[in-house]
Amino acid sequence: MATVARKPIIQSNLCLKVTACIIGYSIWAALSNTSTIQQTHQLPIAFYNVPDAWQITAPDVVEVTLAAKRNLLRRLSREKLAVHIDAATLKAGDNHISIIDSSLFLPAHAEIVDYARPCIVHVDSPIA
Repeated sequence: MATVARKPIIQSNLCLKVTACIIGYSIWAALSNTSTIQQTHQLPIAFYNVPDAWQITAPDVVEVTLAAKRNLLRRLSREKLAVHIDAATLKAGDNHISIIDSSLFLPAHAEIVDYARPCIVHVDSPIA
């Protein structure tokens, strides 16, 4: 009687197993990159339209939590992100700054979820 050699289980239906692995990985990659996540960043504060005689005292960085799809947050250049504040809107003394999406120049579909409060900026201007 002839004995039939059996293939090891790893080699049986190899094409089917490889295809299942590829499909499973593709589904995982698609779902994990499109889920919305939150990341917290320490961002510097940048002022523009500052009159020459003004002295502005502000924190060096502010902690901002952003929410967006995982692949979008991964592509954000953290070196280029900063909180931009128009000094023309400030008055002498203490100013409570509200950080909004337009002050960060975020791409579409990214938003500010939270930021460390309060962000107080002090302006010393000469008496006119």
